[in-house]
Amino acid sequence: MTSDLALSFSEDRSGNIWIGFSTGVARYRQGSFSFFTTKDGLPPGGIQTEYLDHAGRLWLGSLRGGLVRTDDPAAARPVFVNYTTAQGLSSNATGVITEDLRGRIYVGTGHGLDQLDPETGHVKHFTTADGLASGAMPPLHASAPSQHNPTPINQRRSVTSHLPWPFNGASRPRRP
Repeated sequence: MTSDLALSFSEDRSGNIWIGFSTGVARYRQGSFSFFTTKDGLPPGGIQTEYLDHAGRLWLGSLRGGLVRTDDPAAARPVFVNYTTAQGLSSNATGVITEDLRGRIYVGTGHGLDQLDPETGHVKHFTTADGLASGAMPPLHASAPSQHNPTPINQRRSVTSHLPWPFNGASRPRRP
């Protein structure tokens, strides 16, 4: 394993433990560690955030290499898919990751908030013009989505609850 300090932790649906480091990501599976780096398809830059979505995909946020997805984190050799500015992200410095009730992934970046549709690969950017607080979105906290707050994102100096409404003309739900 590596002598780096751990930057992030998560558990996949199979009970494997994932640990992000500045040089890659480690997975504890069936009693032993495997370490994945750029040689395995990860981008350069430390893995500072991890998120397991509703479909069981593992998302990794890199310090400078964008967003990474693996569809089967329990596979013997997981395949990593990278999303960077070349695929439409606003920045390769990614932080907080969460999803909404429609399965769209939200990632805080050095330039605001990006919404990624995993089915189409389409990326939509949200900035201060859309009501976000100014500044980068650090990897502090993403609370779980719920019926009344489908995309909660917390920021260092303020809390922004960005609700992408209306959905097909639907009205925004009232909070209890």
